[in-house]
Amino acid sequence: MNPTFRKWLKQYPPGWKHILRCGDRQVFEVIDHRSGTEPRGVFVLADQRQTVMEWLLDSGNLKRLLDGTAAIPISWHPVPQAATRSVRERVEIVRLLEDDPHPIELEAWDARIREQLMLSVVMTSGPLQSAGALPEFREMSVFTESGSLDCLVGIPAEQIPKTNHQPPASNPQSSAPGHQPPEQVFQFGVRFPEFGRDFLIRTLFRHGGSRLRFLGWKVQRLRESDGTERDQPFWDIAFQEEKALEAVLRQLLEIDSEDWEQSNTSQRERVRRQEFQARLEGRLGQWQP
Repeated sequence: MNPTFRKWLKQYPPGWKHILRCGDRQVFEVIDHRSGTEPRGVFVLADQRQTVMEWLLDSGNLKRLLDGTAAIPISWHPVPQAATRSVRERVEIVRLLEDDPHPIELEAWDARIREQLMLSVVMTSGPLQSAGALPEFREMSVFTESGSLDCLVGIPAEQIPKTNHQPPASNPQSSAPGHQPPEQVFQFGVRFPEFGRDFLIRTLFRHGGSRLRFLGWKVQRLRESDGTERDQPFWDIAFQEEKALEAVLRQLLEIDSEDWEQSNTSQRERVRRQEFQARLEGRLGQWQP
């Protein structure tokens, strides 16, 4: 057992995490990382991340937010600088969980309204302290094209997602009739001694009907051997590390093959974000991160 990995994972308890919602919509934070300003954010309500992307690009919404030219005062709030990363996105879209820091009362823009900026006041219960189940630490061997790798996984064994089971009950506000079944996040940790890194993994599932659907995964955070941490490191993972993590996911979570082929992998997410940033530059002109 690696005591450093165990201690690190206590900061990010494994298990099911509820997405922060207002009714049937998720709450996202759009963060402006442009140079010359401190990071600042606004909250946006949408059914999915792609909706936020299209809303920001549509009808000059992002430019009006950034330049403060909207008829409604812009509700920007300061955002603490995230942990080190090698690439800083100019505009970042973050899906918030109930555990994440956020106000009890917040102002959020409605991404369903394309033609104008519509502001709503959202009441939440405030950040929740997730009790979480005690993680079980188990040793695993996974196989990739380059060979076998040993790893240590920290995960609540009794909560491991199975495709023929439902996750714990979701926020009742997210289950309104006529709306898409709610999504939930499952979080756990992986340590690969060979890479000298600890990985915090977030997987996204949708439940409803008779089975649990796998939608995608990402590395939420990683820890280097010297203790340095990187936040949401989409760009900081080597190819062999991604393949090793994919092998852990397939072996541990018993993901349906069809779901896996249609899911949002780290590579697909990088491509999507690169395309989004390129479209931003086309809308706003050349501006420095």
